[in-house]
Amino acid sequence: MKKFSDQCRSSCDERIMFRRIAWLVHFIWIGLLLAAVLFNRYQLKDEVLALAKQSAELSFTHIKNISRWNLSSEGIYTPVVTSGPDQVVTKDGMRLQRMVTSQILGHIQSSSITTGVRSRIIGLDPINSDNLPDEWEKTQLEASTDTVELIEAQTTLEGEPYYRVIHPLQSRPECLTCHEVTRENQNFSMGAFSVLVPLQPIKETLYRKELWFSVNMLILWFFGFFGIEITTRTILKRIKLRDKAREDLTRANNVYDALVATTHAIINQLPQQKLFEKVCEVAVQYGGFKLAWVGIVNKESKLVESVARSGSMGRYVQEITVSVDSDSEYGGGPTSIAIRENRPVIVKNFIQELSGTPWYEPAMRAGIRSSAAFPIVFQNTVIGAFKLYADKTDYFSERLIELLKQMSFDISFALDNLDKQQQFLEAQKLNQTLIDALPYPALLARFSDQRVVIANRKALEMGVVVGEVNSCCALPEKNTSDDLQVKERQRKDGQWDMICWCPVDDDNQGDLYLHFAVDITKRKKQENEINDIANRDHLTGLSNRRYFNEKLERRLRADAEKKTDIFSLLLIDLNGFKLVNDTHGHLVGDQLLIKIGQRLQGVLREGDTLCRWGGDEFVIMLPGSDHDQAQYLSVRLQNTFSQPFKLGQLDIESSCSIGAVTYPQDGTNAEQLLKAVDQQMYAAKRVFYQ
Repeated sequence: MKKFSDQCRSSCDERIMFRRIAWLVHFIWIGLLLAAVLFNRYQLKDEVLALAKQSAELSFTHIKNISRWNLSSEGIYTPVVTSGPDQVVTKDGMRLQRMVTSQILGHIQSSSITTGVRSRIIGLDPINSDNLPDEWEKTQLEASTDTVELIEAQTTLEGEPYYRVIHPLQSRPECLTCHEVTRENQNFSMGAFSVLVPLQPIKETLYRKELWFSVNMLILWFFGFFGIEITTRTILKRIKLRDKAREDLTRANNVYDALVATTHAIINQLPQQKLFEKVCEVAVQYGGFKLAWVGIVNKESKLVESVARSGSMGRYVQEITVSVDSDSEYGGGPTSIAIRENRPVIVKNFIQELSGTPWYEPAMRAGIRSSAAFPIVFQNTVIGAFKLYADKTDYFSERLIELLKQMSFDISFALDNLDKQQQFLEAQKLNQTLIDALPYPALLARFSDQRVVIANRKALEMGVVVGEVNSCCALPEKNTSDDLQVKERQRKDGQWDMICWCPVDDDNQGDLYLHFAVDITKRKKQENEINDIANRDHLTGLSNRRYFNEKLERRLRADAEKKTDIFSLLLIDLNGFKLVNDTHGHLVGDQLLIKIGQRLQGVLREGDTLCRWGGDEFVIMLPGSDHDQAQYLSVRLQNTFSQPFKLGQLDIESSCSIGAVTYPQDGTNAEQLLKAVDQQMYAAKRVFYQ
């Protein structure tokens, strides 16, 4: 927060600095324009004199040129009445007088008097009285009889300012024709050329120029002023936008810190009340808000009651009343709308948007200028709101709102998670009680990581540790239904267990399950004994007829499903066995059957099945053997009878008749095959007796 305050202070100082720079530029601009106006005015004074000099010079040059032309040409003749020098008379009797330069100048001056510039030839002793000098001219001529330098001055005549200049004139031979002067005195002063230039018209013209220049400077100042002002405002606006973006980013970062702190509180599984208090605290501490509070709806009164708050404006919460009833005068505020409509409600300008409401006066006293309300959801139902207040208008940017939405969502998630956690703890306590009641090892485990969650006393005595991975948690297969699953499994030490498991949670997709094992070694031993009695011949120890029939049926069913290999059947019947019984007794006959079974078993391959069919008959199943292989084995079996069987002191000779059939050439079912092999055996017996 200190960093944020320093940034705000720095931004404010920067705006003040730019405003001061703008005013300094304004003053410099005004100073430059004023300097330009003053300099122009100063220049105008010199320009008045320069223009007057220029006008006088032009007038002198003009008259000088006229004089030269008049002296070097026939000149101009005008009609006269009286006689005089340089006259001519025309054929019709008209007398013409040649005009001298001064006369020409007089005529030109009289015709151009409106120009304001007056010029004439003056002299101390002029021929024409109009060329007599005035007092100033006379003074200047008398003072400059020995010089030909130009004389100029600014004088006042009849109250008007004038620029006056005198150009002394020297006599020439051409001039003597008009003057009664001897040639010996050719260097006498003929007089001077005098020019009188009024300054007032020039000043008026230049005044208008000065006025126009000043107007242009004023217009230039106007555009410069607005240019500087617009540029300054643009820069200040950009600074303001930059500062606002920086403030928004800082606020967003602060709220993000608050969001992280809220997440830590959720991870620590704080109780609901502690969680609300922590959320309000971190919102004020990290988010920079002046007030944060959590309100829960009272279902009976429909009022939003504060359950936790933090900040310097806590008195505001005590002064206001908020209802979720839309018909109530207290049910139209941002908090009420957020709860009823389950959406965030942002008030950017509290003064304008909530003027005239019950919350306006308390907000003014507290200094609230903007606020935000976010709904709190528990089990898909809005139960309250999370409220935040700031002392600045337009405080909540879009990014800030999104982070606060996430914060309120995390609060709602935490409430649901706390409820589920509470239910889980209660269920776990109940499960522990139920499991402890079982008389055999039992536990609750997770299928995904084979980790023990709960174990009863029997399991703990076996070394099972709660929370650790245990191989006994590995299931033979994952559940595909909610029913109890049972599998039997033999341990490495030969003992047998019946493993039972079933899922106990509805929301975890069967990952949590009840697992227990029952020792069924004794039962399996009993089952094996029963199966042995049912499927084994008690005299010879060989499989009996019942076992053989079941195996034959399984073999035929397997062939019907996936076409297994061929197999052959051999039926062996002892020759003269009744004579042994009659001669030596049934005990010797039984011993002979045992010996014959052992000798036959010694000839067979692994995988072949030898069974006592009944009485003195034996049957053999030969998987993968064709007819020729069956005949070959029949010969080998008969050869085993070539040696007598030693039974104590007796050597008993015996022989056998063998019938052989092959599947499927001789039959496709058990009945056909057994009938065919029986026929083959009796055919062989008839051959033996013949």
